[in-house]
Amino acid sequence: MVARPGQSRLGPWLKAQVNRDSPMRRVAWGFAFFLGLMVLFSLTLTPEHYDLKVGQVAPKDIKATRSVVDRYETQRLQKQAEQEVNDVYEQDPEVAEAVAAEVGGLFAAIRQFREEADGGGGGGGQPPAGSAPAGEAPDASARRKQALEQLQGLPALAGVQDAELELLLDLSEEDLSRLEQAARDILLRVMQAGIKAEALPTFRRQVEIEAQAAGLQGAERNLVQAVGKNLLRPNMLFNREETLKRRRRAVEAVEPVRILEGETIVEEGQRVTERHLAILRDLGLERSQSDVRGVAGSCLLSALLVGLGAAYLVQFAPEVAARESLILLTGLIVLLTLVLGAVLYPISGYLAPVAAGSMLLAILVNPRVALFLAALMALGVGVVSGWDLRFPLVAMCGATVGVFRVARVGQRSDLVRDGLLVGAVNALAVVMLTLLPGAAPLSQPSAWKDVVWGASSGVFSAVLTIGSLPFFERYFGLITPLKLLELCNPNQPLLKRLLVEAPGTYHHCVVVANLAESGTEAIGGNSLLARAGAYYHDVGKLRRPYFFIENQFAGDNPHDKISPSLSLLILTSHVRDGLELGRNARLPAAVLDFIQEHHGTTLVSYFYSRAAEEGQEPVPEDAFRYEGPRPSSRESALVMLADSCEAAVRSLGKPNPGRIEAVVRRIIQDRLTDHQLDRCDLTLRDLDTIADVFARVLTGVFHPRIEYPDSVLKEMQKREARRAVEERPRGGGARAGEQGEGQEGEG
Repeated sequence: MVARPGQSRLGPWLKAQVNRDSPMRRVAWGFAFFLGLMVLFSLTLTPEHYDLKVGQVAPKDIKATRSVVDRYETQRLQKQAEQEVNDVYEQDPEVAEAVAAEVGGLFAAIRQFREEADGGGGGGGQPPAGSAPAGEAPDASARRKQALEQLQGLPALAGVQDAELELLLDLSEEDLSRLEQAARDILLRVMQAGIKAEALPTFRRQVEIEAQAAGLQGAERNLVQAVGKNLLRPNMLFNREETLKRRRRAVEAVEPVRILEGETIVEEGQRVTERHLAILRDLGLERSQSDVRGVAGSCLLSALLVGLGAAYLVQFAPEVAARESLILLTGLIVLLTLVLGAVLYPISGYLAPVAAGSMLLAILVNPRVALFLAALMALGVGVVSGWDLRFPLVAMCGATVGVFRVARVGQRSDLVRDGLLVGAVNALAVVMLTLLPGAAPLSQPSAWKDVVWGASSGVFSAVLTIGSLPFFERYFGLITPLKLLELCNPNQPLLKRLLVEAPGTYHHCVVVANLAESGTEAIGGNSLLARAGAYYHDVGKLRRPYFFIENQFAGDNPHDKISPSLSLLILTSHVRDGLELGRNARLPAAVLDFIQEHHGTTLVSYFYSRAAEEGQEPVPEDAFRYEGPRPSSRESALVMLADSCEAAVRSLGKPNPGRIEAVVRRIIQDRLTDHQLDRCDLTLRDLDTIADVFARVLTGVFHPRIEYPDSVLKEMQKREARRAVEERPRGGGARAGEQGEGQEGEG
């Protein structure tokens, strides 16, 4: 269609996109579930924030949302450990050797000064700095004075009195050598223990003590003490590299202080310290910190889950992806499961009803879809439970067992048994987790508490599944095997009314149900749906049961007294009446389709022939057809064929296998050529299989019976009466009645 000038194409496009079951609507629902998951994950992953300052009183107990290292306390302990490591010093033997050499150099200088004072001219050695230049020799007094001045200038003799210096000039060589040896020995002995710079004053006092212990007296002792104090130096040198290495090892040896998840950081009414703020900052609980990271993570995780689910549906379950109602149902179950998991997590993460969600999906949608989405739901439970892998592992085990069990569920009470099995598997999974390294052993009460929660999860999942299943069945227009089994129960109100008010129609529906179920099983259809649809396809006859031949037990046919057109109106109205009764009884839409489609647009041939015979003008054939529509499913088409075949075979005078099969195949051929089977996907091979099955079942129902002669019948009655009289005292009357019924049934 070409748009007129000025006409926008956006309006028709939008109108087309919002049509039911359009791709845009399915995409919109996917986006809605993405938003729901993102909100859920954001709320669970982004905890409450606090705006606190040092010295402020905490308004409530603040607990850690996850395990984190207490950096403040850990750094304090590390600093303390570093300070406890002493500086590393190493004794340098070269220092003692240098000191001993200095002692030798000192006394060598003293000897040289002595020679100069005696006029020896330097003794062949290099004169020390400050000595008089060579030249004209001074007199003895001047030389002695000059020697004293030179001795006073030596650093090693600092603090020595002049009288003691003169002693050095007057001592004999033997005494001078003794003093030299004493000074050297004392210094080496004192330095042998190792001297640090800060301990130098202490070791100088030790020199004094050693000089006294050596037996020196007077000026000699003072000289040795002065030389020892002046030449003494530290020989313990600071090893910076080793010290830093040991301090690093001490810091690394400090175990980090951890704040565990759920541990109280600051109590209500307690003053907030810098340490508290540091912990809140590391946990991301400070108000000043941005939540962009958590929101972005929640967004990406939600997109991943929705994308994986959508890709699986499109690739492996296109029948689900093509129906908007199933997409809505699937997303709603997944979202509600995760919401309940987040709500129940404070009690226990094992209570997450992943098994319930999986069982609902297996019953309502598809077991394969349920098994895949169970893995995604378990992953979501791991997210809302604080990334604890125990909970999704246990949830996945229980969900898998639940899906396998409900795939073969027969009635709602079976769900209770399946829930108990899921609980047992959950409990076993929790026990196995306790055997892993690092887990709490079974000897601890907390481990048994987890086992109880795991078992309770299975029972809770069964209760949740049973309670929510009718809601989903009703509001999403779905029909499950459980619902079909309930509809096939003879105690259903409509079926009970049919049995009492129209017993012929009820018997007809039962035979049609057997035919439809057998035929559907043979071609691989939904046999339970076909049986349920066949049971209810003629409930509209309850309004006027005596107008249908199977309920005319008195032999009078009211149609003989009315016109063919009125008879047509009465007969075809049972379809509309059946729809009304079915809707009032809240029958599922799938069953209502059988009521509406079981005649299709077939011709009411008997009354059409009567009208043609009685009328003066040609009768239009379309006026004597049912309103339809024609069957839209294989199951509905099978009920149509079974309905026609049963009525036709019942009208045969003397049915036999050959006549029955001929009638069945003729009816199927008539429906095929009348285009009644155009909307259903039955193949010619399917129709041939259906004909064989119908012929076999109808032959068993309408088999020919043996006609006994009158004499034989009278003899059988006498024998039965005589046996009844003989067995009556022993209660044989009941058995005789049963035997009579058995013979009659056998005949």
